[in-house]
Amino acid sequence: MRLKGKKAIITGAATGIGLETARRFAEEGAQVVLSDIDSAGVAAAAGEITGAIAIAAEMDVEETHIRA
Repeated sequence: MRLKGKKAIITGAATGIGLETARRFAEEGAQVVLSDIDSAGVAAAAGEITGAIAIAAEMDVEETHIRA
């Protein structure tokens, strides 16, 4: 648990490398915020993460508008 007590925001976390990064961070003990422009996809991705705090947020980092 190398990341216990840490918090991370992962962009592009609905699929692919972003999702795998969020999973790995959570496995290592981090609390994670998964963000993506795909609100349904990121909500589903956050729901897949077990054993850690995982929150989904719709976010377009290009526009810097956050909807939680």
